Amino acid sequence: FGLIVASRIIDITLADGARRGAINTAYQALPASQRMTVQTGVEGIAAPLALGLTGLVLLAINAIGDVTVVHVVILTLLITLLWIASANRMYLHYADSLRQALRRRALDKTELTLDDSTSLAVVRRFLQSDDLTQVRLALDTLESAGHESLDRQLIALIGSSLPPLRVEALSRIERLRIEAAGPGVDRLARHDPDPGARGAAVRALCALQEADAVDLASAYLEDPAPEIRAGAAAGLLRYGGIAGVLNAGAWLTRLEASTDPADRQLVAQILGQVEAHNYYRPLLDLLADPDWRVRASALSAAGHVRHARLLPLIVDNLADSRTRSAATAA
Repeated sequence: FGLIVASRIIDITLADGARRGAINTAYQALPASQRMTVQTGVEGIAAPLALGLTGLVLLAINAIGDVTVVHVVILTLLITLLWIASANRMYLHYADSLRQALRRRALDKTELTLDDSTSLAVVRRFLQSDDLTQVRLALDTLESAGHESLDRQLIALIGSSLPPLRVEALSRIERLRIEAAGPGVDRLARHDPDPGARGAAVRALCALQEADAVDLASAYLEDPAPEIRAGAAAGLLRYGGIAGVLNAGAWLTRLEASTDPADRQLVAQILGQVEAHNYYRPLLDLLADPDWRVRASALSAAGHVRHARLLPLIVDNLADSRTRSAATAA
């Protein structure tokens, strides 16, 4: 009697705790449009059928007659083994389906929560990858879920040995204004050996320190690496206040008048990074530049600036096969 009572208590506890939680977690890998249908089928059809099948098995055992406890134990053991095999296959398929859904970007903000350990483990595995696409998907998932570990993961990621991963983390730190990342960003802005990552770090430092970073960023306007100059100028224009705009504006005006197409192309790239609606005027000349590569960069920037005054010049660039693709995108 004691064993029967204990087994019943354990059964109810696990049914309400582990089993229901596991089933609800399994629905996570399904698209939202299918989830309600599947859940209705499982709870409204499968569960009653399983209870009916159990009743038929019990009736069959009673009808046989010479069934002993040993036979019942063997049958129970077989069912248990089938459950273990089914649960293992379900787990493996769930993790694989979740990874595929992340890769396809099939999950929106309402489709995935990170409350269960399996979903979080998949995201953490992506974060440990050297593949920028997988890392980006993991960060998108953490951000859309509002997960508390996002800041910590971004701070850890700026210590990566791979420059593209550092750039990705720095761009998000800039956008989210993660103050705790300040010391690491400052270190990269001063000492990162990769020009692209260093430029991203200077821009992120401007976002975090604003006017306090004007002197450091202004000094980088004359750096030999165009990536560093671009990051410094974009940071000054976006976050440097009056002093930053004056310093970067005078430098950009000089660069725009340069006879070197690479300088004019850099101006267009910086304006695209700033994405400021009222900084459209330099693009009027750059979209009519005699060098098609400068115009291509200006078209890319125009797509980010989005000012109506640029539209006629964008349309004019449709006539040149070398800039047609960029003009169409803009």
